[in-house]
Amino acid sequence: MVLLYNVYLDNKVRIPGLYYRGLYEDYEDNINIFKYTLNSVSKIYPWTKVIINFEVNPILKHREEELILYIKELFKDHNLKVNNTRCSYQSEWKKLYKELNDDIICLKTNHDHVFISESPDEFIKDIESFKEQFSESEASLFYSHFQENLVLNTQHKTLSNNPKYVTKDSYILQDRFLITLGNSIDGIQIITKKLYHTWWFTGEFEHMFLPRTDYANIGRNLGKVSHDLPNNIIKFQAIVYKEHFKHFDGYSHIPNIIHNNLQGIASNTVCPLRIPPGFFKNKIKLRVGYKTLKKNCININLSKENYTVVDLQGTDLKCYVNEIPYFWKDKIIEINVNSNYIESNYSEQRDKSIIYPLISNLFHGSIKDDNILNKIKNTYNIK
Repeated sequence: MVLLYNVYLDNKVRIPGLYYRGLYEDYEDNINIFKYTLNSVSKIYPWTKVIINFEVNPILKHREEELILYIKELFKDHNLKVNNTRCSYQSEWKKLYKELNDDIICLKTNHDHVFISESPDEFIKDIESFKEQFSESEASLFYSHFQENLVLNTQHKTLSNNPKYVTKDSYILQDRFLITLGNSIDGIQIITKKLYHTWWFTGEFEHMFLPRTDYANIGRNLGKVSHDLPNNIIKFQAIVYKEHFKHFDGYSHIPNIIHNNLQGIASNTVCPLRIPPGFFKNKIKLRVGYKTLKKNCININLSKENYTVVDLQGTDLKCYVNEIPYFWKDKIIEINVNSNYIESNYSEQRDKSIIYPLISNLFHGSIKDDNILNKIKNTYNIK
């Protein structure tokens, strides 16, 4: 699988008020967020090629070389190509096609979708299953926006009883993911090379500014002229049962959440991310099961009701210690566990943090099919 980034970096919030970060408003700048994101994916898959196209706002031009050097060091053991410009027009995307040396592409037109799983093993299995079935088809797999994609792709569809067929109005459950038909052009999908070719080689639309496949909505919010990718064809779409990636700013952007003033609740349900103190110096400290928090540590406590995004005495993570992100693990210098804290006593709270967002009605609705929920529970070892 090819890892392909095509991103733009500036020093400001793209659409003010769209995401609720509450007490996390002091988050790192976008260069550091991109570094953090790249770090999260550097060792999770045997990438056949790594292509990183990025452009920086002129205000950040002085940090361009810093970023290039960081990328080269991070991916020094990979077949890497890094460019300080991105594809923005059809001809550039067509030219890039010649460099894709695999049937599967992990497409990323966002700089801030972070790999959060405790291990890459299940991710690799999902990709291999997807590749085995769809490498010669027009197909995609959603790897982020976990709650949204599971709900949206099943909300008004029915479970098919025929394993050989799937339609736009139905879905089929398989071992690794569910499959339906759709026409999503999100720029954060794992796609087949065949789909890439159909998207960019069908028709002539060189006049359209398309630095990402889903540029239209972004452009309208910025008040700029922009376009949808013209070839948003109906394709196979797979949605996995495990949350491998998460958007750095969380998912408080959904219209019904904003409309009903539920952004704080949404961010306290699916918490946005922060860069751990000490991450870039390989000096992460975990503090587990304590009522009081320390600012220079990542605080984990399943007994806390709130996250620190809304509560200064909340918790940074609700998980078992062995479920912290995989790419943190070689950067930890201290794990301080409260001797009175037994995490197995809080399995119900841990399980709720995974399942409740899927049935809360916050993220475009609720999963109503127990078959899907059971697949997710099995994936997370929830009884």
